[in-house]
Amino acid sequence: MSLHDFVTQGLLNYTPLRHRATRKRFVHARRRAFEAVRSTRYSRPGHDGIDAKLERHLPSTGVFVEAGANDGYTWSNTYFLERFRNWHGVLIEGIPALSEECRRLRSRSTVYNCALVGPDYAEPYVTMTYSDLRSLITGSEQQMEQQALAATAAPYKVRVLARTLDDVLQDAGVKCVDFISLDLEGLEAPALRGLDFERHSPTWLLVEIAAGGGRQAVEAVLGSDYEAVEELTPGDVLYHRRGRP
Repeated sequence: MSLHDFVTQGLLNYTPLRHRATRKRFVHARRRAFEAVRSTRYSRPGHDGIDAKLERHLPSTGVFVEAGANDGYTWSNTYFLERFRNWHGVLIEGIPALSEECRRLRSRSTVYNCALVGPDYAEPYVTMTYSDLRSLITGSEQQMEQQALAATAAPYKVRVLARTLDDVLQDAGVKCVDFISLDLEGLEAPALRGLDFERHSPTWLLVEIAAGGGRQAVEAVLGSDYEAVEELTPGDVLYHRRGRP
């Protein structure tokens, strides 16, 4: 670890910068300062280097969809693509305060404040529990919800519009999708069931498979049209549509 990184980590962990809002202001000020001189040092915020690993596979430009977008930067798998690779697309985030942060930060993205559900979901709304990086639909994963709440200083619940992924893409006027990233804390498979793969057939899919039935549930929806290309982390698998370059 460099001296700069050591000092920065110390500031973030052991000073008033531990407060979420203050920490975010510091992180974004640092990011903007480096980006002003075209440095990408703090522009790949993906967890465990996911966004850097994606560069081995994705084209130089394209259209993305990221569901579970959080604030548009923290652990984002598409921030770098939009900021430095001329990509654009759709961000989906259920927590209203976080979706507003997405709108302020991601000017090339269309942001939707909703929760993705399967086509058989009958209610117009779902209840979500805010837990910062692990916000989730209440009751979707009881054990996971309890762990997330225990790790969050000020959790709260909010009612959120329920939509299918296909409905969001139609509303956004998106026909061709190059890359979809799903991080929905166990509800990835239902969200994929809400996508018309004939109308919107993404070339690349990055799916968190650590919960909600995991990989088996996701691949049951994808069928034989997609092949697993790489495990970018122990809980995130990158899929490619067969027959596409």
